[in-house]
Amino acid sequence: MQFLDFMNRFAVELALPGLVPDASGACAVRLDEMTISFYPDAHDVFTAMCPLGRVDAGDLATQDALLAGNFFADGVGGSVLSLAWDGRAYLTQRFESAALDAPAFLAAMQRFSNQAKAWQRELAGPAPSDTTH
Repeated sequence: MQFLDFMNRFAVELALPGLVPDASGACAVRLDEMTISFYPDAHDVFTAMCPLGRVDAGDLATQDALLAGNFFADGVGGSVLSLAWDGRAYLTQRFESAALDAPAFLAAMQRFSNQAKAWQRELAGPAPSDTTH
């Protein structure tokens, strides 16, 4: 399967219309409150990327949590957490089409989206308490 085959299969699985790449070859899907973008990197390689939120430069505890998430296998499940220079955090994962089939890709995307949701909640901090009692 090639990049567009995986994108079409992902769209079918989510009951979405086909994912149409932009001029650069990338495409994206919005799931609940998150957007996952897919970028073809090279022949038979593509990357999934999801923005997670922002991290303050002085928030060392959150930066440590991101580092720990990358270190332990269950922290991101094969994906990579990254922090851009401007404080935006991302979850990314590279896929090699030649070493992947549709069921493995769909399982990886389920894990990826679950991890992205968990990290988005982590970066958002605790929910505000209800003070209308």
